[in-house]
Amino acid sequence: MRVALDDFGTGFASLPHLLSVPVDIIKIDRSFVERLVPGDGAAIIVEGVMCIATKLGLRVVAEGIETDAQLNQLLSFGCMLGQGYLFSKAVDREVATTLLSQCGQKATKIRQFQG
Repeated sequence: MRVALDDFGTGFASLPHLLSVPVDIIKIDRSFVERLVPGDGAAIIVEGVMCIATKLGLRVVAEGIETDAQLNQLLSFGCMLGQGYLFSKAVDREVATTLLSQCGQKATKIRQFQG
């Protein structure tokens, strides 16, 4: 099981939580992703979060990716995981299962838990 800190950078999901909550994944809030345009400070913040996450050994998921420009900028920062309308609108369970089996992350290691 992995634990994700959702909506990172807003509300209760902020930097101090990285020191006090055992998380595996940071989900960058879409409010930062939608502002990824030249000259906006959001790009500096997202790039900084990517750097911090990398050094802490955390995965990063960018929320709310809607344009190729946003995707390209996130990729340039090293962000390899994302979600948003650029990839797919909301779908039902059957379509989601198909999408995940075709395009989702591949498990590289499965842990066996002993009781």
